Amino acid sequence: MTGCTDGIGKAYCLRMCRKINKFVLIGRNPEKLAILTAEMKKINPNIVTLDIIADFAGHVDYPALEKKIADLDIGVFMNFVGVSYPLPQLIHKMDVDYPSLSWDHINVNLVSATQLSRLIIPKMIERKSGLIVYVSSGSSTQPTPFQSSYAAGKKLLDQLAINMSYEYAGTGVDFQSIKPYYVATKLTQNKLQHNYSYTTMIPSAEEYTRQALGTIGRFVTTHGYDKGFNDL
Repeated sequence: MTGCTDGIGKAYCLRMCRKINKFVLIGRNPEKLAILTAEMKKINPNIVTLDIIADFAGHVDYPALEKKIADLDIGVFMNFVGVSYPLPQLIHKMDVDYPSLSWDHINVNLVSATQLSRLIIPKMIERKSGLIVYVSSGSSTQPTPFQSSYAAGKKLLDQLAINMSYEYAGTGVDFQSIKPYYVATKLTQNKLQHNYSYTTMIPSAEEYTRQALGTIGRFVTTHGYDKGFNDL
């Protein structure tokens, strides 16, 4: 799990740990990883975690990361790490107001997903079983002015899941892209000023996750939030 210490990624961990005992948690903040592990252990005392410190906005040594997970039998990979816009912005002004943000949209949102998938898929194929989930965005499905770099990258993740579901058909490895619209998380707080309050139209991370989990095995690409979806 990447991007697991906040928002939807954290909600997935806290929901999934009810039925899964072993997690690899990848994040840049060791204190937040420790807090997440403690919260998961309260739900399931049998939880075992491997914490890996990595800042995808900086230099990530993917060969070293590969060695850390080489002996692990990873059945599910979920890539939730992501960087959005603090506030909507024209692309030529983006790095002026938010230095390095354009590169963060590439390194954090895209490179992490493709590189980690490359490392994890081979063993899934050997085992003939696996699941990879990318968090895309509702912004990838329609024109999203002033968030063009973010939305375009999220479109790549959605297309990645769709294409790989064909490429790896018959291998036992499943792919999914979830495309949330606004969810009451830290990622959207500046834009919506929601102060983590949620509504029917802007669900909490917990409610979004509950419904999105119910789409696994049913949809390759999905918005993940509908009153007809219930988690597994």
